[in-house]
Amino acid sequence: QEPSSKRVKTLRKSVASIANLISPGKRHFIKRLICTLNQQNTGAAGSTPSSGSTPGKRSNSGSVTKNRRSKLWCETFDHRGVEEAELKRQETIFELYQGECDLVDDLRMAKQTYRDSMVTLKMLTEDEVTRIFGKLDCLLPLHENLLQHLEAERTSDGKCDAIGHVFLSWFPTLTPYNEYCANQADAKGTLDAVVNKEARVRDFLQRCLESPFSRKLDLWSYLDLPRTRLVKYPLLLKNVLKATPSDHPDAVQLEKALTMVNDVITRVDDLTGERQSRFVLSKLDFLDDKQKCPELEESRALICSGQLKSSRGTKLHVFLFDLVLVLARNVTRNDKSYQVYRRPIPLSHLIIEGDEGGRMSGSFRGGILSGDKAKYAFRVRSDELGLSYTLIAADEHDRKQWVNSITEATAKFQSRRGSS
Repeated sequence: QEPSSKRVKTLRKSVASIANLISPGKRHFIKRLICTLNQQNTGAAGSTPSSGSTPGKRSNSGSVTKNRRSKLWCETFDHRGVEEAELKRQETIFELYQGECDLVDDLRMAKQTYRDSMVTLKMLTEDEVTRIFGKLDCLLPLHENLLQHLEAERTSDGKCDAIGHVFLSWFPTLTPYNEYCANQADAKGTLDAVVNKEARVRDFLQRCLESPFSRKLDLWSYLDLPRTRLVKYPLLLKNVLKATPSDHPDAVQLEKALTMVNDVITRVDDLTGERQSRFVLSKLDFLDDKQKCPELEESRALICSGQLKSSRGTKLHVFLFDLVLVLARNVTRNDKSYQVYRRPIPLSHLIIEGDEGGRMSGSFRGGILSGDKAKYAFRVRSDELGLSYTLIAADEHDRKQWVNSITEATAKFQSRRGSS
């Protein structure tokens, strides 16, 4: 591990370089930022807790400049006399707790070092701040609250007897996640646009990325952490439940919490998919009205998207919605990002060739495609609309992913239509 003094000097130099981006009148802000980050770094430097600290309790000034290490419950508390099964249970609970500590630190990093700094430096408009950072202010208190309740459950010997009831009370408070996650498509698009347009923003974010406090994570990585944490709760709770005896009172509570968080995630996914679908649709540029179809406006979820090529080698960005497949090309025109390439194919009419069974016509295999192109190709067509598109993936894995996704999407559509 680096000596503390060396790390502080490196951090001071890295953050001081950010000061070059701003006018002398705002240097006091950078000095304050340097001081804050240096204090955080110093607090994380020592491996031995101060005499007044309580093992397992966190300081209010959490540090994100530290090199995070995997710390076990048995390394933090006296585990002599603890049975192996109970030790494993405490380890799973402590892992969950530590992850929550890290998330709170990261949310503070996103809020204070990135958002507040960029606002003070007037790098973003008020609208851009709202669109990029969304409900970030609402998420931080939620997770701080969870930490407080988890710490309150810890007894003097470091054990947590039960945590299921904590999550049963906490999960219903996660409604801000609906808007935060649903806003991510617009947030990412806005951030990318600002970075591409503003050299000052690019320079600021690059300097932050190269500074020790970022841990080599860019701004978007921090903004996406709440979503990744949310979808991880089922696995974390399952691990705790697996280590909990079936006759333990917490087992029932954990089961209920698992059901509850899965409902929360389903709701967030539905809203996110719908908002992402609308965002992508707003970025489509149609050459003529023939390219428009009712299924585009009725789509509620973007299943997947990515780069493919046409049989002529044209680079395409393909979007698979829950109701329609769209082929487009990257453009920059009137705030649009994609120009629709050909008529979309509704899933109600779509047929795919090139699945695992290799069901392709002879003309497809031996026509204009040959060699590697034929290996990574598949065809989508609609006999009713007289449409047929040959698409080429980058490799076999990519081809299988597309074929499987389209096959599953069409099967789900047919199932929904059959049950209605």
